[in-house]
Amino acid sequence: MSEAYAISPAGAFRSGPDDPDPVTGDASYDDAGYDDGYDDRPEPHTVAAPWAVVAFAVALFLPLQMTVGSLTLSSVRVVLLALLLGLLGRFLRTRRTAVDLLVVGHVVWVWLSFAMTEGVATATEAGTIYAVETLGGYLIGRVAVRSAAGAGGAIRLLSLLFLLTLPLAVLEFGTGRRLVSGLLGGPAVATDVRMGFFRTHGPFQHPIHFGCTAAALLGALVYAARDPRLRLAGRNLRRALTGSVVASTVMGLTSGGLLTLVVQAVLIGWDRLVRRPQKWWWFAGVAGVGYVALDLLSNQSGYVAVLSRLTFNAETLHYRRYIFQYGMENVWALPWLGRGFADWARPEWMVSATVDNFWLLTAMRHGVPAFLTLLLATLLMLRGRVADPENTTLLTGARVSVAGLALAAFTVHLWGVPLVFFMFLLGLAEAVRNLPAELPEDDADEAFAADPDGYEGLAAPRAGVSTSTEARA
Repeated sequence: MSEAYAISPAGAFRSGPDDPDPVTGDASYDDAGYDDGYDDRPEPHTVAAPWAVVAFAVALFLPLQMTVGSLTLSSVRVVLLALLLGLLGRFLRTRRTAVDLLVVGHVVWVWLSFAMTEGVATATEAGTIYAVETLGGYLIGRVAVRSAAGAGGAIRLLSLLFLLTLPLAVLEFGTGRRLVSGLLGGPAVATDVRMGFFRTHGPFQHPIHFGCTAAALLGALVYAARDPRLRLAGRNLRRALTGSVVASTVMGLTSGGLLTLVVQAVLIGWDRLVRRPQKWWWFAGVAGVGYVALDLLSNQSGYVAVLSRLTFNAETLHYRRYIFQYGMENVWALPWLGRGFADWARPEWMVSATVDNFWLLTAMRHGVPAFLTLLLATLLMLRGRVADPENTTLLTGARVSVAGLALAAFTVHLWGVPLVFFMFLLGLAEAVRNLPAELPEDDADEAFAADPDGYEGLAAPRAGVSTSTEARA
């Protein structure tokens, strides 16, 4: 899987004492006051998404599906199936982390739970599709992205796709007309109305998919744009990309998307305002104290009190409270393998079997081990040390995106596109966290000459490194 970098010849960015910084425009950045042949800061790399990520991203935005026997194959499932063997081969040649092993353990446990509760035939069908979506989505981010430039390219590409589909989303939001869906033989008109506007599907199956997927990009996009090593986009385009992500979230009119956006906004604000070394532990403490205070001072649980301020419909709020109560009873009744697809036990007046809580439904269907393996994988990625400190900004953005969607998943079920996208973000963050540090110029040349294939896995070379500009497979 190839990535192309714009590598400039040595000395191409020579500067005198009055030359402006190519990144910030600051004319006084060269403190030495003389021409040393190189800028003090390397020129930003031109970002480029790996071809596997391009295929994945385009498939996400294509509302196409076909039926093969009893299987429904969406465009993203087809792409993941086509790429899975190659991704697994590269994964087996990659140094695996605890997060990787926990994700694999989660997928294996889900498959086994289907086999034990529903039979081997169901496990072969439903379990395999689940594995393709979760493990496939994770591996796209984990092993297809092999540099900071590739990660930045992936984030920019996904944001651009939301920007390109924005006019159609605005049309659907105001009039309910779903032009692309109608042309492809699907529903041509949106029917779900909230606050006088149509809940927007965009190119996806459901408004929840549109709102949650768009919202989850915010943190990754904001921090990738801040990374001085990456030439993500010009100022106006960055604003347009951010605006399209926020607008798409709003037009989905879903509490899950809203919560994803709010969580990320809070985390970004905290990161900018607090400069203490242990600021994220401080944040966890403040959030924990706030939740306990809300739980004690409110006439309802902290979970319900938070949800009541973010939900669009008061009736669904009360129903979700009972879903959580009786859902937990189902979890403890069958804690190891769960209930599979069997209907869950609840009072007769609870007609709907819907569970608007991804984490809870995972435990109900597949047991506590399935819930814990995925939750621990997420937490370890959020707290693990970064291999190269220069990737801290990019990693922080990916972590903010994962945290936002992971917390919102307590209020909404993730299936289809949002589930695949959550796993992709988790894999992307783990890839960035483990990117090797850049080598000094002389060592980089020696490493490439000795082992071109092994050198490919390193982070993007610094500007001025003498190496091939051709994309290597």
